[in-house]
Order: sequence, then C-alpha cells, then structure tokens
Amino acid sequence: MLHGGWGIGLVAGAAALGCGPAQPDAAPPVRSPTSQGVVLRFGSKDTAPDSLATLARLAAEDFEPAHPGARVEIEPLTGGYFQKLQAHLAAGTEPDTVRLDEYYLAFVVARDALRPLDAYASRDREFDSRALFPVTWQAGQYRGKSYGLTTGPNAYLIVYNKTAFEEAGLKPPRADYRDKTWTWNRLREDALRLTKRGATGQDTRFGFLWDVSLVSRLSSQIYANGGKLVDRLEDPHRSALDDRRTLALLQLYQDMRNRDRSVPMDDDIKGQGGGAQLVARGRLAMAVSLTNVGQTFRDVPFTWDFAPLPRPNGGGAAGTTIITNVYSMLKSTRHPELAWNWIRIMGGPKHARWHVENKEFLPAWKSLREDYLKLRPPEHRHVAFDLSEYGTPSITSTKYVEMQDVLIPGLAPVWDGAAPAKQVVDQLVPQVNELLRQA
Repeated sequence: MLHGGWGIGLVAGAAALGCGPAQPDAAPPVRSPTSQGVVLRFGSKDTAPDSLATLARLAAEDFEPAHPGARVEIEPLTGGYFQKLQAHLAAGTEPDTVRLDEYYLAFVVARDALRPLDAYASRDREFDSRALFPVTWQAGQYRGKSYGLTTGPNAYLIVYNKTAFEEAGLKPPRADYRDKTWTWNRLREDALRLTKRGATGQDTRFGFLWDVSLVSRLSSQIYANGGKLVDRLEDPHRSALDDRRTLALLQLYQDMRNRDRSVPMDDDIKGQGGGAQLVARGRLAMAVSLTNVGQTFRDVPFTWDFAPLPRPNGGGAAGTTIITNVYSMLKSTRHPELAWNWIRIMGGPKHARWHVENKEFLPAWKSLREDYLKLRPPEHRHVAFDLSEYGTPSITSTKYVEMQDVLIPGLAPVWDGAAPAKQVVDQLVPQVNELLRQA
C-alpha cells in the first residue's frame, strides 16, 4: 500500500507562505536588530522534563545565538495549562508565546489575545509552508488566518492486544482503513469474546474501552460511525448530536457497558490510567487511543498493534478526528519578530524530528515521513500515518470551551446507563444550540 501523507484528500487550498526552500533541520532564524536585553516568555503546556530540556536546548542552540542579548524564559503552565493561560490573560500577565490545543484557537482569538502569523511567515525567506504536510499547516488556521505552527498532529485509532485476539481464535482487525469488514458490530462481537471475567470487575479483562473525555476525542468515534456533533466544523451554528448515526454510536456504547459488560465501569479501572495504559497492563483487549503510545507498550509480554476505528454498520466511510497543539504568539507581545522566530524554531523540523523519534508524534514536515514509518513496533505503523487520508479536523468555535463543559458531563447518564441516549441528547441539543447562537 502507498501511504501518501498528511493532508492528501483532507485539506484543499491551504495557503503556502514563505518563499524559501524546504526547511532543513538546522535552518537559521531571521536575525533581529532589536534583541538586546529582551526576555521572551514562553508558556509551555508540556511540563515533562525531557520536553522542557529539549526546548531549553532549542533556545540555547538555535534562538539565542541568532539574537545576541535575547533569551527565552520557559514557563511550564502546570496544574491545568489552559486555565493558567486564561488567568494570565485576565491579569494582563500573559507570556509572549504559548503552546495550546488547536481547538482552543477560536476561543482565544475571540478574546483578541492572539496575533496572526501570516505577515511574519510571508517575510521569512527561511520558512516555506509547502514543506509541511497540509494538515499540519491547516491546524493553526482560523477564519483564513494562521495563528500557530505545530511539531506534529495526532489522531485517534484502535490500539489492541494482538495476542489476545489469537488466543480467542479471532482475526485481528485489518490494518487497511478501506476494509469494509471492520465495523462497529464486529468490534462489539469481538469485545464480548475478548472479555475474560474474573470474580470482580477489578479482576476482569474487558474487551474494549472508548475515550469520551473531551469533545475532540468523542468526535473521533462519532465520525467513525458516520455521525456528526455540529452542523459544520468552523463556527458551527447548531448541534447535530441528534443525528441518527451519532445517536446509534451513543446507544451502542451504553449497551456495550451496561448489557454486554464488555466495557469497564469507571470504578473497575479507577486510578489505573487511560485506554492504552490499560491495554498494556492486560486489563483491556482494545481501546480508543492517540497514536503516540509506543513508550506505554515498552516490554509488554504480548504483541500489540494499531487498527483504524471501525466503519459504520451497513456501509459508510472511515472516520476519525485529527488534533494537534500549536505554538502561537500573544497579541500583547512587544517583540513580535523575535516571537515569530522562536515559534518557527519550536514548530520547525528539528523539534519535529525530536518528537517523532522520542514521542512518536506524527510528522509535521514532509522530510520526516520515512523516519516515522520505520518506527517499530507496532507492525502496522502506517495505520496512524493513513489517518490523514480520511480524518476530520477539530471543531473550531468561540464557544468551544462552554460547549465541552455542557457535553462531557451531560453525556454521563448515557455511559452510566441512567437514561436512553435519545432522552439525554434531547436535553442537551437545546443547550448547545443556545451556546452556538451566542457565538
């Protein structure tokens, strides 16, 4: 199979900025004559020690030598980064640059807090957006303007215990998203046969676990069943939670947990991590997961692999959600040229290569395609890379935060079996519609 790359068939017409050649790993940033004594603050969502050390190396090796007298101050936004960023904005103490989830862009732009990058990118001869996969360039776009660069996207798929399938006499899911036999009905049947019951829920290996903890995660599974959450992705006008295929997916999940007992209750897995961690621990056979899970499965005593999310029952296209983080410039910065150069370094190929090799992020830059595809395990690494062929970008709405605050707790009665999916949805749709009306 040929694996074309991020963005083929997904994003059309993404504007190419910059007039330079495809960027090599160590492309020097544009020098600025006004760098003496400048302290450029970066609010880091990522607080892992190795990630912070890598950022510090980028500042010391690539940014500061090109801007003598300037330095980068990295500020980890611990304890809920987006809440910390909002507090900074309210107090007028926001950093010059920040990393944030791309689905928050509209929310922050609506507060007049982000500066578009288009003018800086177009003047920078060392930057060429055509060297990026289209989906990664598009990730930072909102209403026709660019607000961020990313080191690499991520997406949702199935991670599974291949050995458990073999022991149960089941064929593993096909790795080709074009395969029409891997449906939600097939997943439900396999989850039942893969469930090994113990004396209690804590002793049971369950067949499957969803991920509905955020709107971006929930949407991946809804799209995979051919459903919708809202009427359109950018600035939606109304909820589509009552779409028949969306309702079907919600009801399926309720039945798998509360009738089949092939999905754990929350108390069964409390404090044991998310889906990928539970597969690695032997508590699950399959889980919806992000793609960068290789470190989680290091030294596990079984074979694991990737599969696409199932297709709709009775026909329909494959689906998932593609997400990412972006490096953005705060509008209040007094040093926009320096901020752009720091963003370009963080979103550049050198940093992206580190994320591919150390975090297994999908590649943002076309030059890193083969570096990613050769990573093993799993055997079918290309399943993750193929997601760009059919994945859907995140919803962008100025009311995204409020919508998530309504939907995620509001759907809990579905998962818990407290009320039928349609009854819950009928209560939520008017609330979401009112929020979107105010956008």
